[in-house]
Amino acid sequence: MVVKVKRLALTAVMVAIAFLAFASPALAYLEPPTGAMTIPSVRVFKDTVAPGDVAMIFEYNIPYSTSYPTTSASLSIAFRCYSPDGATLLNTATPYNFTLFENNGYGHGVGLFYFPASANLYWGQAYKLNIQQLPLLYNPASSISYQLTSADYSSATLQVDSQDDVYNYILGICDAFKGYYPAVGLKSILETTIVLSQYGEAYFRGAVPGIQLICPQLFLVQTYIPEIIPVQEYTMELGEQYSQKLVGTDIERGAGRLGNYFGVGAYFVLAVVTFGLALGASIWAARKGWGIEPGFIIATVIVICASLLIGDAVFTIVMIASLVAALAIVYVILLKRA
Repeated sequence: MVVKVKRLALTAVMVAIAFLAFASPALAYLEPPTGAMTIPSVRVFKDTVAPGDVAMIFEYNIPYSTSYPTTSASLSIAFRCYSPDGATLLNTATPYNFTLFENNGYGHGVGLFYFPASANLYWGQAYKLNIQQLPLLYNPASSISYQLTSADYSSATLQVDSQDDVYNYILGICDAFKGYYPAVGLKSILETTIVLSQYGEAYFRGAVPGIQLICPQLFLVQTYIPEIIPVQEYTMELGEQYSQKLVGTDIERGAGRLGNYFGVGAYFVLAVVTFGLALGASIWAARKGWGIEPGFIIATVIVICASLLIGDAVFTIVMIASLVAALAIVYVILLKRA
C-alpha cells in the first residue's frame, strides 16, 4: 500500500514537471526600434479647460524602418511625466493606435499629459517627459527623456489665447504628419477657417483625450437657427370666400330656379340633391350585395365633394348631419330586412 502511494506521488510530480516544461511558452521579445526614440516637440498650455489646469501636448517618434511590431505600442511603450528632479512620477500615458496609420501606435504620434488645477504644477519648471520600453516585451528595455525648457511653455495668459495656441500647434502637427502619412489628411480647409477632418477628429480624440474641450475651434460646429413661422389666428375669412364660389354660376342659378317652384332657396335644393345622392348610393350599394360599408364610403365621398364645391359652413354642417341621417336610415332598412 505504501509502495502504491509513493508511485502515485512520483507520477504526479513527473506530470507536473512535464506540464511546466512544455506548456509554458518561451517569452518572445519585440524587435527594438531601428533608430533612437525621440520627442521632436512639446508645447505646454494653461487655463485651457478650467483656470489653473495644465496641458502638455507632445509629439513622439518610435522609428521602425521596416515592419512595425504586431503588438500594439500601447502594450509595450509607456509615456511618463516626472518632477524636475526626476524623483516623483506625476502622470502616465500610452501611445494611441490609429488604424489608418497602419503602424500599431509606433512611428510618429501625439500624446498628452493633462493636469487639473489641483495638481499644483509650477509654471515654467523643467519637468521631465520619458518614453519607456516595457521590460516584459523588450530585452534590453531602453528609455529616453526630454526635459522641458522655458521655450516649450505657451506665453498665452487668457483661456482664449491658450486655445488659439493649441489650435496652431495641432494644425502644425497635421502639416508635419502629412509627410509621414500622406494617405491620411488630418485637416480640412473650409471657406472661412481650417478644422480637423473626419480622420483628424478621430485621431486626435484618441491621442489627446479631451481635445474637444481643450480646443473647441479645431472642430467644425454647424449651428442652425430655426426660422420662426408666424402663427395666424383662425378666422372664418376663408370659409366666407368659399361660400361665394357658386354665386353667379350656372349651378347656383339652376338650383335657384328649381327652388322658386317650391318656395325654397338654391342651397336648400343643393342640400336635398346631395342628401338624395348619398342616400341613393347607400341603398344601391346595399342592394348590390356589397354590404353597408361600401355605401357609407360612397355617401361620405359625395358629401365631402358637395361641401368643397359649395363651401358654405352651414351647408357643410347640414350635409354632415344629413349623411348621418342617411346612413341611419339605410342601416334601419337593412336591419329590418335582415
